[in-house]
Amino acid sequence: MAVAGCGRLNEGGPVKGVVVGNTAVLVVTSGRNGAIAMGTAKLSNGKLRWRVVEEISAGSPEGDSPLILGNGSLARVP
Repeated sequence: MAVAGCGRLNEGGPVKGVVVGNTAVLVVTSGRNGAIAMGTAKLSNGKLRWRVVEEISAGSPEGDSPLILGNGSLARVP
């Protein structure tokens, strides 16, 4: 994940979870500040839709954005 212009990058931390049907319940750790969030990812109509359900712990320092997407979707572009 990166902000527009790549001024800030999140090179990623571990992602752990389970899959039930076409939905994954994931725990994501920010590579930027260690924030941990739980969310769901669901494959629907060729798009992967992500939504944060809960912030498990804030990162350190607290003012630094973890750059974990709150919600959105990813789709393949031909």
